[in-house]
Amino acid sequence: LGAETILRLDAQQESLARRLDVRNAVVRGPAGSGKTLVLVHKAVQELGRLRQNGSELPVLLVCFNLTLVHYLKRLLAAQRAPLGPKGIQVMHFYDFCRSLLSEPLAYENEDSSYYSLVTQMAMEAAPGATKFGAVFVDEGQDFSDAMMAVLKGVRAEDSLFWVACDTAQELYETDQLWPADESFRTFSLKTPYRATRSLTDFCEAIAVHADSDKEEPEGGAIFSVQTEEGDPARLTHVADLRQGAAYIAERIHALHKEGVPYSEMMVLYASSKYGELGGGGVPEFLRDTLEENGILASWVSRNAQSKSAWDITTDSVSLSTIHSMKGLDAEAVFIWGLDALDAGRIPQEKLHTLAYVACTRARRHLDILHCEQTPLITKMLSCAKK
Repeated sequence: LGAETILRLDAQQESLARRLDVRNAVVRGPAGSGKTLVLVHKAVQELGRLRQNGSELPVLLVCFNLTLVHYLKRLLAAQRAPLGPKGIQVMHFYDFCRSLLSEPLAYENEDSSYYSLVTQMAMEAAPGATKFGAVFVDEGQDFSDAMMAVLKGVRAEDSLFWVACDTAQELYETDQLWPADESFRTFSLKTPYRATRSLTDFCEAIAVHADSDKEEPEGGAIFSVQTEEGDPARLTHVADLRQGAAYIAERIHALHKEGVPYSEMMVLYASSKYGELGGGGVPEFLRDTLEENGILASWVSRNAQSKSAWDITTDSVSLSTIHSMKGLDAEAVFIWGLDALDAGRIPQEKLHTLAYVACTRARRHLDILHCEQTPLITKMLSCAKK
């Protein structure tokens, strides 16, 4: 999208956020429809309203992904919003739990029971914690009822509670009765504007719940944007990871020559294991191959520290799992290993959801590499030809 279009879209999202004057809101919409922008503008607007009314309470913006925090801060900084305890605090959920419990917390390599216990402890600590003048939740489809209870426990009386979500991107199995809460008003964004039309059509075709967030909105909260047609998704068969990595390096060089910055490219891997590498894993092999071809790569999902430190503007290609890039996007995206998962061990619905999340990270160029033509790949090949 051109700079003028982006500015116009941002202005429309700001206008939309100002028009939606409700206390409890759910903003639904497909990937790339601007849910996060609406949330950011509403957070800035609400902070200003609190200060005008003499309240010094902070505003809380919470997401599920570690890697999304820095991006949200960038969006807020672009609005010149004050960040931190005296302004808008941006945290991923378990970091927020850590702040409530005032003790060290592991962000990875723990089983689900550990995080359930953390959430329960945070729920008990929430009523006595510092209150927030408004709470905003991004990636709401990943938040369980218990997680929502923690956040509701720290909101001040009569404060805003807004949630952005896309059920087609629900990667985690969570107990969710909160969407049926009658105190919420639901608004829908129907038009994905972020990607080209060809990529948007492709992604909607492979989504399990392609129409789940396309119900008519309340209050006419819709705008429509015409995006360019663009190139279709590329599905390329390769013999093995070695050939696939070489193909990715070649395409990155070609796109960079066309003016695509390295910071606008992602290489996403669905599986980290590959039997013929002699002990190495997929991300290490991809990173080494790219560097051998003179391309710097940041291994974003290596550990919690690398996720927290990752900056979307760094002049290097981002190498990551699909899960760690949810909520983020790039001009060019390469996906490896979806066929490696499609072996009957994972339900087809979950595979399609993962593929949808991966593919919707791309705005203009999408390359999907595969060694086997599994049912998922067959479906994607069919969608690419439409």
